[in-house]
Amino acid sequence: MKKKPTRERERQQSGEGGVALIWALLAIVGLSFMGIAANHIAQGSQFITENFEHEARAQYAAAGTLEQYLTSFVAVSVTNELEVTYIDTAEVGEEDLEDDLESDNLDDFVGADLLGRAYTYGAILTTVRPLKLLESLRGDVYLLRVAASVSDARGVRPSAERELRTLARVGPPIQLWGPFAAPNGIIAAPGAQHVHLDSKKKGKKCGVVLDSAPLIVPEGMADLSGASTLHIKPAPKGATYDEMMAELDQSTSSYEELMDSLKMQVPWDLMVNPVTWASADDVIIVPDDISQFRNIDFDGMPKTRWPVVLVRGDLTINTKLSKGRGMLIVDGELELNGAQAKLDWRGMILTGKRLRIISGHLHSKGALITGLNCTPAEVADGSCVNRVEAPPNPLKNHLGTKFHACDALAAASQMMVLRPMTPSRHTRLY
Repeated sequence: MKKKPTRERERQQSGEGGVALIWALLAIVGLSFMGIAANHIAQGSQFITENFEHEARAQYAAAGTLEQYLTSFVAVSVTNELEVTYIDTAEVGEEDLEDDLESDNLDDFVGADLLGRAYTYGAILTTVRPLKLLESLRGDVYLLRVAASVSDARGVRPSAERELRTLARVGPPIQLWGPFAAPNGIIAAPGAQHVHLDSKKKGKKCGVVLDSAPLIVPEGMADLSGASTLHIKPAPKGATYDEMMAELDQSTSSYEELMDSLKMQVPWDLMVNPVTWASADDVIIVPDDISQFRNIDFDGMPKTRWPVVLVRGDLTINTKLSKGRGMLIVDGELELNGAQAKLDWRGMILTGKRLRIISGHLHSKGALITGLNCTPAEVADGSCVNRVEAPPNPLKNHLGTKFHACDALAAASQMMVLRPMTPSRHTRLY
């Protein structure tokens, strides 16, 4: 009787011996490779994530450095030469860009070169390298190149570098727009006397040709209907109230928007700080004291002298003053109140708070900017809004502003800042 073959004998006879084991080993090897690949993919994803994080850190560091460089740049005129004081210092390689708080004489900025700066944000090193593109009597133009490099102490981790570029001009801290900029608004109370706003004088002799408005003010924040006499040029003689008001620039909607749209990046805290002017020999600092202000001998000054007059706190003028000129900076409120109160000023007048004329005459030939330190709340409740009041009988009052760019620029030449020229300020370069 023939024996029935066993399963093992059948397998051996068919030549299948060890195939299952081979397939099992191949499966194990395949799974191992898949695990290794998954691990490499995970590590790669981590590297990519860290790289993006480093790129973002470098981007923010470069932007912060550019902002710091621009805001810390202040030049004060000293005996007709301009001097710049920088903040912070660091070394880039073996090149010490500049010692802390040293000054770089810029020879009136024309033909002078700005030095590079280096900053550190923790382990992030950033550098600013200015490249002069254009020399101009109205301010040299520079290309500011800001680079930030982020490295990783673990060595095998990725590093990143970002560079920003922007064009900037060395110029006065105030951009000229016309005879009167009032981001805090203006009201002529019923019974107010004479309001005269004139933007017809341009300033061709000093290279400034502007199609300026007589008053730059947020929409709906100018009410001059109470003035018994109102002249707004270039509106023709005999124009109606609405026709005169149509000449105003009310294209912005709020105090904050006008401050931004006028591009008045005024370093206000520096301008009202006596320390800023400590090295200048043509600055007059007075407290809230009309007697000291009255004793400034403008008549005896050479006509080429345009001093900075810094008044700490509010200034109330109650007497007739000699004709002044230069840059008048009033830390607080400027008020005229008195039978003989009169201020004739050529150049630039800047106030932190409002201008208030109760009785008296203010004649500004140049540029007048008010409300540089108002808060939106103060503007909203009216406490920081410019006012021409109804004077006590039989007194009178008068607000007159006339644009003269040359006088305004002469007054502002005591201080220079770096102002970005590109609207977006930052241009990414990868």
